Amino acid sequence: MTMHRLWHKGMTLLVDQSDIRWIPDPRPRIHDPGSTTLVARWSIPRPAALGSRSYGPSGPRPHPPAPTGMETGSRPDTPTRLDNVNAADLLIDAVAARPDTAASDIAVHWVDRDRLLTYREAVDAMARAAAVLDGFGVPAGGRVGLFAHPGLDYVVALLGTWRLGATAVLVDLADKDRFHELMTAAAPHAVVYTNDHFDYVRPTLAALGSGDSPTVFAGMDGPQEGTVGWLDALADATPMAEPPSTAPPDAAATSTNTTAANAIALTAPASATTRTHADLIEAATSVAARLDLTPDDATLCPTPLAQPFHLEASILPALMRGATAGLLKSWQPDDAWDAMDRNGTTVLCGTDAHAADLARVSAARGRSPSAFRIALIEADL
Repeated sequence: MTMHRLWHKGMTLLVDQSDIRWIPDPRPRIHDPGSTTLVARWSIPRPAALGSRSYGPSGPRPHPPAPTGMETGSRPDTPTRLDNVNAADLLIDAVAARPDTAASDIAVHWVDRDRLLTYREAVDAMARAAAVLDGFGVPAGGRVGLFAHPGLDYVVALLGTWRLGATAVLVDLADKDRFHELMTAAAPHAVVYTNDHFDYVRPTLAALGSGDSPTVFAGMDGPQEGTVGWLDALADATPMAEPPSTAPPDAAATSTNTTAANAIALTAPASATTRTHADLIEAATSVAARLDLTPDDATLCPTPLAQPFHLEASILPALMRGATAGLLKSWQPDDAWDAMDRNGTTVLCGTDAHAADLARVSAARGRSPSAFRIALIEADL
C-alpha cells in the first residue's frame, strides 16, 4: 500500500487513514553536516488513504524540518476540505487571495528553458487554452490527450483542459511506443503533442483525425501534416471568461496509463490510473499542509508530468499556497544543484535517485542549495 513516508530525525513516519506512528529507519539520514536542513522522504498515497483537508494560502512562517506535533506522533489539524472546487480553481483562488502580488508572484517556472509565468499570466494562459480547446470542439466532460513532458506549455494545456471541464489523458514521452494504443483507446476530442515525436503520432492521426467527429491534433511547436499549431492558436485566442460548465469534484481530472502507473494498477483497482479533481485536491492538500508550504516556497520536480506524483507533490500544492512550481525535464545532478541554488528552490519532489544525487553533490560542495529545506520522494510501501 502506498502511504506517506517522512524521514525526520532518524525515523520514518507512516501515515494511512487509520494509523500514524514512528518506526525506526535503518537508513542513514541525508542532511547537511551541522545543519538542520533535511532530505525528508514521503510518498503520495492513493486517494483512499487520504483524510479530508482544506487548502488555501497561508501566512509567513519559519521552515521547520517537519510540521509541529509530528515529533510526538500526533496527527496535525485536518480542517474540512472544500468540496466545490476543481483543480483549475486553485490557480484562480490563489490570484484572488493575493491580488496585490499576483502580477509579480511566479506560479510556474520551467527551469530547463528559464521560462516563467506569474499567477496573473497563468490565469490568462489557462483561459486562452480553455478557449482554444473549446474551439477544437472539446465538450465539458470531454477528453484531451497530452503527449507531454514537464514543460510550461503542457502545464498550460493541462490547466486549460480542467478549466473547460474536460479530462486530461496523459501519455509520457517515454511511452511513445504505446501512444497509438493509449490514445485510440481513450478516443480524445483533441490531442496536444510534441512535434519531435510526430512519427509516433501519425498513425493515431490517421485513425482519429477524420470521419464525422474527427479528433483535432495540435503540434506544440507549430502545425504539421494534418495538424494545427498549439502556440499559434493560443496566441490568437480570446481568453474564456467563464467555462460553459464546471467539472464537479468527482469528475475525472486525469487519466494516466504510464508504465509506472500500470505497475501499480496490476495489483490495485482501475482507479489507480485515474484521478478525480477531489483526489488531486486531497492529495495535494495533504502535501501542502505537511510540508507547511507558503508563498516563499519554490518546488522543483523532475519526474514525468504524466505521473500523478508530479501534480500531487509539486504543481498543485504550490498553487494552493501561492508558491512557485518548478518543472525540470532533464535531470543532470550538478546542473540541477546549480539551478536549485540559483532559483531558491526549497522543496525537491522526485525519486530516491534524485535525492541521492542531491546528497552526493551537496556533500562534494560542502552545503545544500541555498534555500533547500526538504525533499518529497515518490515511493510505494
